[in-house]
Order: sequence, then structure tokens, then C-alpha cells
Amino acid sequence: MVLRLIAFGAFALSIVFSVTVQAANRVALVIGNSNYEFALALRNPVNDARLMTETLEKTGFQVTTLLDANRDQMKKALLNYSRTLRKTGASGLFYYAGHAVEMQGRNFLAPIEMDLQDASEIEILAIDVNAFVSTMEGVADQVNIVILDACRNNPFKELADATRGFGNDGLARVVAPKGTFIAFSTAPGRRAKDGDGANSPYTTALANAMVQNGLTIEQVFKKTRADVQIATDQFQTPWENSSIIGEFYFSGKPNIASEAGDRAFWKAVGASQNPGLIQSYLDEFPGGLFVSDANRELNRLAARPVAKLALKTKPNAKNRQIAVVSKPKSKIVGKSKDIIRECDLAAAHPANGDNPAYAPGVQFGDIDPTSALVICDAAMLKSPNELRIKYQLARINYKAKSYENALTHYRSAANAGYAPAQDGLAHMYFYGDGIKQDQEQGVSWFRKAANANYAPAQYKLGLAIRAGKGVAKNHAEGNSWIRKAADLGFSSAQRFMGRAHHIYTPGFSRDLKQAVSWYRKSADQGEIYAQNRLGFMYEKGLGVETDLNEALVWYGRSAAGGFSKSQLRLAGYHNQRVGIFDAELNAYVYDSSSRPRDPVQAASWLYKALKNGSREALDKNWEQQTLMEFQLQLRRDGSFDGIIDGENNALTKAAMESLCNCR
Repeated sequence: MVLRLIAFGAFALSIVFSVTVQAANRVALVIGNSNYEFALALRNPVNDARLMTETLEKTGFQVTTLLDANRDQMKKALLNYSRTLRKTGASGLFYYAGHAVEMQGRNFLAPIEMDLQDASEIEILAIDVNAFVSTMEGVADQVNIVILDACRNNPFKELADATRGFGNDGLARVVAPKGTFIAFSTAPGRRAKDGDGANSPYTTALANAMVQNGLTIEQVFKKTRADVQIATDQFQTPWENSSIIGEFYFSGKPNIASEAGDRAFWKAVGASQNPGLIQSYLDEFPGGLFVSDANRELNRLAARPVAKLALKTKPNAKNRQIAVVSKPKSKIVGKSKDIIRECDLAAAHPANGDNPAYAPGVQFGDIDPTSALVICDAAMLKSPNELRIKYQLARINYKAKSYENALTHYRSAANAGYAPAQDGLAHMYFYGDGIKQDQEQGVSWFRKAANANYAPAQYKLGLAIRAGKGVAKNHAEGNSWIRKAADLGFSSAQRFMGRAHHIYTPGFSRDLKQAVSWYRKSADQGEIYAQNRLGFMYEKGLGVETDLNEALVWYGRSAAGGFSKSQLRLAGYHNQRVGIFDAELNAYVYDSSSRPRDPVQAASWLYKALKNGSREALDKNWEQQTLMEFQLQLRRDGSFDGIIDGENNALTKAAMESLCNCR
């Protein structure tokens, strides 16, 4: 007789059925053995049994649980369980966690008092799994699942070492009788990890998969296998052997796991070129129609080279960095397989307090509707009742000028009381985008969102009331709403407050220090208009000490954000020597420490300002060296074929006007 003592992970044996079965008459027996008398005590089995009990109760099973059971208790419980299944025709599940041994191709479970001193004693002291499976073979047309999560160490090492023929750890392969489903936590003859947490990797993954709505039993074990591989760094690969017919769902029929849902989901993510989204399809539909396509696309994307962008900066006199960055609008290629997260990252509003911590928000102008629509359409399929996703999908459609779809999503979320969507719907009514203009209706929706403390709506409501559009004009009330939005941190309202204290505005007193304070609050949030204004305040010494270097920092940030006035301002400074502004002389004073001209930088900013539609750039007097560099840049992009002479002649002016497209 050859005895092989094992340290094996969980395996599951499912005697399954020929018809689809839902959660009617489900019974379960759960046993967890940790405190062994003659073998090493185990940390996880009792915890695993408790986790499985909780999970099975959530999925409709009536559960009997034994902790630290002896042989008689285990045999009696198994006998009662088997008889109950035969009498009632109920679907059954048996779960065991604890020590086990394997001998001559047969697998045995170890009660807590098992004192194995010789191989011949195994049949007397332990529970024969194969015999138990045989008793289930005669039960027809019902689901009976046996899950064994056994120890990861050798409980009787000395005996194993003394036994001739002792080989690899792990269970022996079990031949599945007709209509059974057998799943091991690891391949036959291999060990499984116990894990560092309170539960084994296999039971943790299995419990998580069981409660996911709409997964068949095959999908549950397939997902479990994938999660265990990740948790054990590919050390452990669960294994299945199946001869079942029909379907069984632990947690009900799928929400979107229909053929139509399958096709719609793949249509939404298949062309995204986003590995995370492609993987999300495999997670949602592990047995879906497009699994092969998804795997092929993942392999293609994995082989694609990744381009790296370098960020170049130019230091100023205070060693600050003025970033010169471009924002290519390319498809989002992320690593996350969470569609909801990807949608948040693609289209969340920066001012929306409902955003998760990982989503700082995307400015409207930076939304890429091509990729964002793919992502958020898929997110809506997964979570059709999530108001935040409806709002973000409306926002994307609005950017794409698909106003009918935007209106549908805005209205759905707005009617459910979602303030950001109420603000979006108000905007469409107020400005007549995709709908007949109705400013009174717009103000009504702005007010609903404003009363819900949504800052963007408070700001827009304030502007409407100040202007008397859709409502009676009232400067005091309008200013009050704008101040509320500014106090909540809304950058546009803060910029308004800065300008109101800077330049005469009804209802506000001129206070340059207050203006600088509000401009700074807005500028610190990346508001390019406020950054330009703050640069102007430092340049002119308004409400703050004159500091040209500080002015250049803020102009630089605004220019990098694409604001043409700041780009033109920087072009002008680099076009001439930059000195220090003397308030008494009302002029710039140049000395040996002043910056020299930089025609290359001047030409670069001039080019950007023109491309962003700056009419003023056409009328400025530019130094010859600056114009020569500008002509070279025009030639590089193919829009100038004249002589590089730095002359502001008709050909140069025509090229500038064409670039600007503003005459």
C-alpha cells in the first residue's frame, strides 16, 4: 500500500444536472477544521468556513455549519446531508476546509482527532471523499456541489518521509462521474498557497465570484482561477474537470449577460484600444461571443510600442519653471479594467463633489468625445442606474454636439434629483443648444441645482440674475449666488470676484488686494484667465508689489494652458529686452542684469498666439530677428515659401493672417 500525504489547496466537485436551476430549495453543509490534536493547527479553515457560510446564505442556501468537527460528527452530518438531498430533491453544496491526505489515488479528509500512525489506518480514521462522491451519483436532475479547501502544509511529515512512494504534494485526479463538475484549487499533484490573510486565496476568490450576479457555475470557477493566479503571482492555477449539462447561477440570472448585452458591450469597448476596457469585457463575459477577439486585441496591444513624451521647461529668474506643454487628443489607453473608473477619468466634471477621489475631473475643452463615448457607453451598460455616469455621458455627447443624446441623459439624471445634471439641462435650455431656447426654464433648473449647493449652477444663476435673463434683474441677489459659488471653491466664480474688485462692477467696491486674493485662488486651480490677470497685477504693481519675474511665471502658466493673450504677452517680452518696471518713471529700466532678447521664444509664442486667434498679434511691431525665426517656423509647417528676411512684407502678413484665420 502506498500512502502519499498531501498539502493541497481547495478542489470542488459538483454533481450537476440536465436542466437550468435557479435558487429554489438550496441546502449546504460547511465544515472548517483548524485545531487538530495530533497535527499542526491551521489558521484559516475556521475563518474560511465562516466566510463560506456567509456567502452561501447571501446566495439563498440554508446552511449548517460545523467548526472543529471530529470523525463521528463529520460522518453523521454528511449522512444527514446526503439523505436530505435524496428526499427533497434540493440543490446541495458541501464545503470543507482543513487537513487532508491522499493514498493510492484516493483522497481523505482529516477530522480534528485523527492520529495517523500507519498507512493502513487511513480508511478507519478519515473520511473517504471518493466514497462520498459515489453516493451522489444516483441523485438525478439537481445540483450537488462539493468544495474542499484543504491544508497547504504536510500534517504528518514524519510518516510521509517513512512511507515508500511518497511523491509530489497535491490531490490525485478525481474522475468525474456522469453529470459532475470537479474543480481543484490547484492542478493535480501541485500545492496551493495558504495565503497571508485571514482566508485562503482560493476561498477568498470563490466567495467573491459566487456573489457576482449573472455568472454561471463555469464562469464562477473561471473567474476564481484568474483571481487566484493573480493573488499567488501565478504560483497556483486552479483546475476543473467537467461533464455537466445545463446552467446554474449562484446569484441569479445576469443583468447584461444576454446575447444582446454581450454584443452591445463588445461594440462599446472592442475598438477602444484600451487594454483595461478589453479586459473588462472578459471579466463581464468570460464565456462571451467575442472572447477570442478580445484576447487577440489584448495580445496586439501588448506588442505595440509605447511612445514617451518629454516635458520641457524653461526656468525664469526665480528658478521657477514655465511649462510649455501640448495636449494631444489621443485615445485613452489605461491599465485599469474598471469601466466606471475609466469613465470618471474621461469625463468627470472638476467641480462635481460626487466624483471619487481618483477622479480630479476633466475640463470641458479637454474631453475627447471619441474615446470617452466608448468608455462611458460601456460604463452605462454595466451600471445603467448610476446617475453620475448618465451625467458624464450627457457631458460627452454635449461636447460631441450630439445634443439629442445629451438632452436625454441630462433629463433622466436631472429628474432623479442629480444636481450636476440639473445644471447641464439648465445650460441647454438657457442657451438653446439642441432645444428651443427657454431662459426661464433654464433659470428654473439652475435654481434647483443651486439650492442643492452645486457651485457651477450657483455661479450661472448669479450671472443670469445680474443680467436679468430669464428672471428679473437683481445685482444684490446675483452677487450673493456668485459669492456662494466662490466660497465653495468654484474657480470661475473666484475669477469673477477678482475682476469685480479690480474693475468697477455694480455691487462691489474697488479693492485691489481683494482682487489679487481672489485671482490667486482661481489661478491656483489652473484657471488660465485668472492666471493672466494675476500676471497683469504683478506686472503693473496693482494690489501687490511690482514683480516682473512673478508676472512672467503666471503669464507662462496661462500661456501653457492655451490663453492667447498670455501667449502674446510672452511673445512681446521675448521680442525685446525685458527689464524691471519702475513705477516712478512708468517705464521698464534695463541694465546689465536684464534679460536679453530671445527671438526663438518670441517667435514660438507669436506662432501659438496667432494659432489661437489673436488679432492683436497682427498689429504688433516685431523685431527683425523675431520675424526671421517666425518665418522659419512657418516654412517648417509648409505655410510660407518666401525669403527668410525678417521683413513684415505682404507675404509674411498673408501667412500670419492665414494662421490666425481672423481676417
